[in-house]
Amino acid sequence: MVVGREVWPKRIQRSRGTDDLSEDVLEIIFSYLPIKSAVQMGVLSSRFSNSWVYCQNLDFGKNFARGRSTEDFTRIVDQVLNLHLGSKVCTFQLFFDPRQKIRQVEEWIRFAVKKGVEEVDIDFSPGKNLNLIPDFLLDCGSLKVLRLNFCEFLRPSFSFNGLLSLTTLSLTRVGITDNIIQSVFNSCLLLENLDLNKCLGIRNLGISAKNLRRFKVLKVTDCYNLSLLYIDAPTLQSLHYSGKVRRFIFSSSTLNLKYAMLNFSASMSKGIEENLYMRNLPFYLAHVNSLTVTSIFLQGLSPKYVDGEFRAIQIRLYNLKEFQLLMEKSSYCNPFDIVIFLKNCPFLERIIIDLKGFSFHCGYYWELYGKKPLVQLDCKFHNLKSVKLKGFKFEECELLLLKFVLEKAIVLEDLSLVPDYKNRKTCAAMIQMYHQLFLSWCASAKTKIVISENQKD
Repeated sequence: MVVGREVWPKRIQRSRGTDDLSEDVLEIIFSYLPIKSAVQMGVLSSRFSNSWVYCQNLDFGKNFARGRSTEDFTRIVDQVLNLHLGSKVCTFQLFFDPRQKIRQVEEWIRFAVKKGVEEVDIDFSPGKNLNLIPDFLLDCGSLKVLRLNFCEFLRPSFSFNGLLSLTTLSLTRVGITDNIIQSVFNSCLLLENLDLNKCLGIRNLGISAKNLRRFKVLKVTDCYNLSLLYIDAPTLQSLHYSGKVRRFIFSSSTLNLKYAMLNFSASMSKGIEENLYMRNLPFYLAHVNSLTVTSIFLQGLSPKYVDGEFRAIQIRLYNLKEFQLLMEKSSYCNPFDIVIFLKNCPFLERIIIDLKGFSFHCGYYWELYGKKPLVQLDCKFHNLKSVKLKGFKFEECELLLLKFVLEKAIVLEDLSLVPDYKNRKTCAAMIQMYHQLFLSWCASAKTKIVISENQKD
C-alpha cells in the first residue's frame, strides 16, 4: 500500500504510543479504500467511524449505483462530497444518467478537479443520449488517467493542452473526430495508452506519436466508420484492432511492436482491395513475439494465382513465439492456409486455434488446391512445444491439420484438445480411440496429449 507523502507525516506526528501509531496507520489505509469500503470498515471501531471523510478513492461507479434510485444516488454523493475533509482525491468514478442533474454532475466533477484528482472514470451510459463533459476537466493538470463512456465534449473544437500529465486515455462511445485525436498527440506528450471503442465519428484515424517517448499501447475496437488507420508510433509495443478489414499504413519503424491482435471480422465485400490490405500487413509484424488473428487474416494471405502461377506470399516472422488463431465462421480459410503461414514462423513455440463452431469448407477447391499441397509440403517445426485446439469436432480437415502438425513438430511437449461438446456423445465414445491414433502420429516421443472434458476451458 503506497501512502501519500504529504499525508503520512501530518498524521503520524501526533502518535503517542504503539497502539495509537497502529490506529493512525489504519486510518490512513482507510483513506485509500473506495468510499463504500471505507464506510463499511468504519464499523470496526468508533475510532474509525469518520475515517471515510478523508477517503481518496471516490468510487460512485456501477457497483455503487446498483439498486439505487436517482434521488438516493444524488443525495449520497452530495453528502459525501460536502463532508469530505481530505486535501487529495486520487480517483473519481461516476456511473450515472445526468440528464436531470446536469449542474450537480458538473459540481461533482469540479470537486474532484479541485482536489487534484489523478484518475477519472465517467460513465454516462445509463442515459439515452451522449452527455456533455465540462471543459474544465480538460484543464486538470493533475489528471493521469481519463476514461469516458457515452460522452461528448462541450465545444466541437478544443485542445488537450491542460492535460500535461495524462498517461492513459480511454474513450467508449464518445463523440470525437479525427482532429480531436490529433490534438491529443499534439498536447499529451506523456501519453502511454490510447483505447478507442465504438467511436463512430472517427473515419481517418491518424496516430501521430513520433514525438512521444512513452507511447506503448493502442487499442481500436468497433469504430465502424473507420476507413484508414495511419500509425506513426516508433515506441508502440502493443496493437489491438477489432473490426472490419481496413487499410493500415505504418509510416515509421515497428521495431518495438511485440504484441499484435488483429481481430478482423468479415466485411460484405471480399474484393482485391481487401486482400491487398491484408497482404501488406505481415511486413509490419516482423518483430512481433505474440500474434493473435482471425481466419480472415489468413484468408487474405492465402496462395493466389498470379500470372497463371499459384503463389504464396513470401514472409518470414523470425521473432514470433506465440500464435493464436480465432476462426471466423464466414471465412473460407482451409488447413493449407494455416500451415503455409506457420511454415514461415520458424521459431514458433506455442499455437492456439479456437475453432468456436467453425467448419472447414472441404469442397472442390480444397481437394484440388489445398489437400494435395498440404500432404506434399515439406517442413519441420523445430521449436514448437505446445499446441492447443479448442472446439475440436474430429472432422476430416481438422484431423488432417492435426496430423500434419504432430508429424512435423519434432520437439512437441503438449497437445491439448478441447472437443466441441455440442456433439458430446460422439466425442465421448471416440476419445480413447483417437487418443491412441494421435500418439501414433507424434514425431516427438515426449508429447503429452490431453483431451479435456472441461467445457469452460
